[in-house]
Amino acid sequence: MTSQNLALADTEPAVTSLPQQFAYTMRAKIKRHQPLVILLAEDDPSDICLTECALDETYVSHQLHTVHNGSEVLQYLRCEGIFAGKPRPDLILLDLHLPYTDGFEVLETLAHEAGGNGIPIIILTGSEHYRHLLDSCNVWLCDYVAKPCSPDKLLGAFARLHSP
Repeated sequence: MTSQNLALADTEPAVTSLPQQFAYTMRAKIKRHQPLVILLAEDDPSDICLTECALDETYVSHQLHTVHNGSEVLQYLRCEGIFAGKPRPDLILLDLHLPYTDGFEVLETLAHEAGGNGIPIIILTGSEHYRHLLDSCNVWLCDYVAKPCSPDKLLGAFARLHSP
């Protein structure tokens, strides 16, 4: 193999879709030993605890930022107020039933704002009956994880994201 072929083999292909972008981000962070930045939008303390435990058991290096309502999700993504200077998330875990601004309103807002573009979203839900509504959103929803979260469910979702 020539040196030119070696150089081409070491480069990543052009990133064109959101699944490819996420897969590229995960590979790059793993290579650099950087944590995956995850924004968890959940208002139930027990579900937060279960999700944190499940994430810890996946052994995926991560930095978790938790918000408790839909308004905080949007403020975080816009880097407003107490969220100024927070890192852009690589992934959002979004509960649909949030106070103030619910998950559906967050999705609708993200569909119209550039701030949410390119961030994959995994919906945390206790029910699959919302799937048809969510599939029509203009944001990238990559998966649905039934609550309570388990390491197997999260790893499955990460694997589907990592291998578009």
